[in-house]
Amino acid sequence: MPFVSISRPAIGISLLKARLASEGIEAKTGYANLIFAEMTGTENYSLVDEKINLTLFPGDWLFAQFMFEHRLDINTYIATLQCHLDNQEQMDAFLNMRTIIAPFMQECMKRLDVKKYDIIGFTSTFQQNMPSLAMARMIKQTYPDKIVVFGGANCEGDMGVELHRSFRWIDYVCTGEADYSFPKLVKKISSGKSIKDVRGIVCREAGHTMYTGPSVPVMEMDRLPCPDYEDYFSALENSPVGGTISPTLPVEFSRGCWWGARSQCTFCGLNGETITFRSKSSARVFSELACLRKRYGINSFTAVDNVMDMNYFSELLPALKRDQSEISMFYEVRSTLDRDQVKLLREAGVHAVQPGIESLSTAVLKLMRKGVTALQNVAFLKWCSQYGVTPAWNLLYGFPGESAEDYEYMSEIIDSISHLPPPYSTGGMRLDRFSPYFKNPERFGITGISPFFTYNLIYPVPSRSITNLAYFFQYEQEEANTKTPYIEKLLKKVESWKQGESGQLIKQYGNNPEMLITDTRPGRVQDQIALNGIQREVYDYCDIAKSFKSILTYANSRCGSRFHVAAWLPQFLNQMVDWRLMIREKSFYLNLSVEQTLPTCPVHLTT
Repeated sequence: MPFVSISRPAIGISLLKARLASEGIEAKTGYANLIFAEMTGTENYSLVDEKINLTLFPGDWLFAQFMFEHRLDINTYIATLQCHLDNQEQMDAFLNMRTIIAPFMQECMKRLDVKKYDIIGFTSTFQQNMPSLAMARMIKQTYPDKIVVFGGANCEGDMGVELHRSFRWIDYVCTGEADYSFPKLVKKISSGKSIKDVRGIVCREAGHTMYTGPSVPVMEMDRLPCPDYEDYFSALENSPVGGTISPTLPVEFSRGCWWGARSQCTFCGLNGETITFRSKSSARVFSELACLRKRYGINSFTAVDNVMDMNYFSELLPALKRDQSEISMFYEVRSTLDRDQVKLLREAGVHAVQPGIESLSTAVLKLMRKGVTALQNVAFLKWCSQYGVTPAWNLLYGFPGESAEDYEYMSEIIDSISHLPPPYSTGGMRLDRFSPYFKNPERFGITGISPFFTYNLIYPVPSRSITNLAYFFQYEQEEANTKTPYIEKLLKKVESWKQGESGQLIKQYGNNPEMLITDTRPGRVQDQIALNGIQREVYDYCDIAKSFKSILTYANSRCGSRFHVAAWLPQFLNQMVDWRLMIREKSFYLNLSVEQTLPTCPVHLTT
């Protein structure tokens, strides 16, 4: 159902289809989102799917006002949305989509051939709740004997139980991983047997909602089938908008988060109740990619994993590099990767990553439990620039315990790293269900928690039910934390970074001992600087963040007794920082140049 990307198939239900096939059960996947995009146009579809802030749930509201128009405060929602759109044209386009809802659902009933199937399943993530509820209700009203099942991220834990309790046209909800539970549920329904012994199911008994307990997670990932995407490509081929879409294939090589299992980031609610890390073997991943490429003729992949398995750097990525298959993959990684690992990502076909940078202040990163420093994050961006890997990263703010000094530091260093990739987006810290902030708010000084206000404008149910349905929450300190002057200053700097002429800061090595640094950034001190001897060695030594003590020890080891390093070194490092060729955090230094080759016209430094 809308609203998820039309440029890729749904991996969860495609895995379930393959699992059902292995059990001898026929299933078909319907792509109603493509039908909606046909009727509204892909540009209007992307307005809802990509451009409007997710926490406003515009897609959910479109279907909610269709189902519950007289029970919702429509004017308040429209006024709220108006503040987040670029112009009246967008607002008009969005409101006009309301006229499409009824004919869209009728078209789904006809084209998806609903009457043919005994069980109708809906996968729901983010803005798919209300579209799925609306379609499910129409199916039940038209065919009361059809069995309606819900699953997906919106059905995790209390959310799935409350969906079942609040909307009685849902017969069953699969909560958590459904690879085992859903096929068992289908078999139980077919045979008329009780489903009480199937874990991970919400059902109705004597008119009351009953939960059978947490589902059984998949521990042996290699036993999962390859996802079956045939229905997506069939729908794409028969869709009027199919020719405008360049599809990418979602792939899943792991579940959970190995870092989160060790130290869950305070704001992260991903993985729900199953954070234990499990991954496929390198051999299985390699063969699965080959199978999908051959079957669908697609070389573009998006890994849905929360984080890359570090073992892949020793086996999988070298194998992909040797294979030279020209794949292009997106992957979520940690920004603690070193230079060689980033280089290997590119060589193996991982051209874009989401590195989870989140901040350029070590103090704020500690509040998040990220296990990384600001200078490590900057070094990662530097290596991405050097090797042509696109980092899609976010800059977050508003964390309990942060200070003005943290953001003053970030504002200062942005001037020095304008040649590196800016954040894809910025935003205030959000309180998500399942995160440590949500589970233990008092530990972090968080009070006054309530569901994000837009839920009340979409769901016509009691407040207690909304609390159980919600994934996003607000809290009393949020406004104070996100509207302070120091954050406003940072956001202006970031906007200039994203919109301005960034220039370059590059270094090249010739056949002689000289290193040439060329600076084309705005506000540069020198266009070109040449470093020789110990200057070059010290600058290169700081390719990763190094403490002054470590730099001094290294310089002494390289110079011997030729001159007094302790007197010269601070002056040199300060000059590098002043000229924005390096950045400093406390006693640590990092050089900022990206290695390339350009014509030379040096300006020599003196010591």
